[in-house]
Amino acid sequence: MANYVQGSLINVFYHDGTAWKTFAYAQSNSLNNSNETTNVSSKDHGLNPDVNVTSSSFSFGGEYFFTPATAEVAQTMFDKAKPYTFAFGQVAEADYASGLQPVTNKGEQQEWTPGSTGKFIRYGNAILTSFNVTANNGEIATCQIEATGSGGLTKTVPSTINSYEA
Repeated sequence: MANYVQGSLINVFYHDGTAWKTFAYAQSNSLNNSNETTNVSSKDHGLNPDVNVTSSSFSFGGEYFFTPATAEVAQTMFDKAKPYTFAFGQVAEADYASGLQPVTNKGEQQEWTPGSTGKFIRYGNAILTSFNVTANNGEIATCQIEATGSGGLTKTVPSTINSYEA
């Protein structure tokens, strides 16, 4: 039987120079990977053309409950327009099992950590390309981010982390 993963256990993380932090309370997250290819087939290949990957890229995004801290981080990353190291994937099992909530009912943020062995987690450097806030009357405000990176995502933490520091 498959080990399905609940969407609530997938999150986006950034590094603040000391530790990994979550992007607040996620309503949704998405990850897109892409390979650019070039056709290297000849007439001799018949119906099975041969292609080579020439470059890889990824993008991820999400929608999060708006907190002043989250908005400040996202706006600063967007304004600086430089690559930061992100992690995308499952939260650590211990965080979930202990009942840790990414945001308390008072809006205080508790930090989840990226999962490790046996969990889907990928690391990469990306630039925050979009930061939007939606604030409808009578509803909790949300913010949406999108980040884009070149190259592929890795299973291991990069040796040099581009940290967000306020």
